[in-house]
Amino acid sequence: KPGHGTPKHGVVIDQIGGAEVTEVTSYPHGMPSWLDLGTTDLAGAESFYNGMFGWEATQIPTGENTVYSMQEISGSDVAGIYEQPPEQKAAGMPPMWLAYITVDDVDATTALVAPAGGSVMKEPFDIMDAGRMAVIVDPSVGVIALWQAKSQIGSWRSGEHGTFSWTELISTDPDSAKAFLVEVFGVEIVPMPDAPGGYTFFMVNGTPGGGVMQRPDEMGEVPSHWMNYFHVDNCEASAEKATELGGTVMVPPFDTGGPGTVAVLQDPQGAVFSVIQPNPDYSPFG
Repeated sequence: KPGHGTPKHGVVIDQIGGAEVTEVTSYPHGMPSWLDLGTTDLAGAESFYNGMFGWEATQIPTGENTVYSMQEISGSDVAGIYEQPPEQKAAGMPPMWLAYITVDDVDATTALVAPAGGSVMKEPFDIMDAGRMAVIVDPSVGVIALWQAKSQIGSWRSGEHGTFSWTELISTDPDSAKAFLVEVFGVEIVPMPDAPGGYTFFMVNGTPGGGVMQRPDEMGEVPSHWMNYFHVDNCEASAEKATELGGTVMVPPFDTGGPGTVAVLQDPQGAVFSVIQPNPDYSPFG
């Protein structure tokens, strides 16, 4: 059960349907800030998410015959898509959305990973002048990226259809995962009021940054993973649109009993994501 929106520093630029649309200017240390998708079919994914969220793509060359497809709303970057390298395709790696957490110093944060029981999948490296990143794994094997911003802070917009809204770790060992988040990012773990199943927030400067929950039994042997949510104006319509565009509704829209209406979807290439129509009256702590 997600919280309500991704906290950030920024200024309100519009009001849509009673919700604040924010132009984000910075993210604090420990706050999720960006999502990108590694896919087997870049053109197909661009088409699907354009239909879902109205994203416009700008392809940025990243090497010989490779591009990073920046997804934009009103000219502002909100997500990224890239085609998997040949070795990932050959290994059968499924398409997946990867969440990034902003950190003040990616090298210093990466150094905390192994002592906290995690592992480093990709050591820190620079992404041109955009920022510096690493990819890490928590003790329950949930994969997340670290992001030290330079020219690119993360998603520049929040609170409107098609923007990054929330991320949560669905874990086979939530206790070790929570301890890891505290040690590596310095966040505070706070139970979500009245939530079944021990759902907890990790708090960044007193504000919910994301969630951690026990993997439900009905998921079977699905490994630990971060579930990422996009804000939508109408959850039912978004689920229908996903089907029209060749995607799959994995969990039909349902009311979470507070934060909003949620559905779990899969794009035509196989990447899984969630959408949430937030309840504007919801506040996790009253």
